[in-house]
Amino acid sequence: MAMKKTKSPKTVKPSQINDAEANKELILELVERGKRNGFLTYESVLEFSEEHNFTDKETDELQQMLEKEHIDLVSLEDLEEEHGASNLFI
Repeated sequence: MAMKKTKSPKTVKPSQINDAEANKELILELVERGKRNGFLTYESVLEFSEEHNFTDKETDELQQMLEKEHIDLVSLEDLEEEHGASNLFI
């Protein structure tokens, strides 16, 4: 009788854990900023994702998290039209 090969668990490097923890803290800061303002711009979320090398999947998960927290995502262009560019501090 042949033995089945079992997959060994993935090895996580300490640097990956530190990166994950750091990203978690940064995400929480972004969420708090969104809660304070009531919204975030698509551009700021995209910029955040790019700065922290998020994958497309991670960026989608971030957007879903913001949705669950009732944080609206709006375009910078719409905000500028609605409030005037001089009033924005995003």
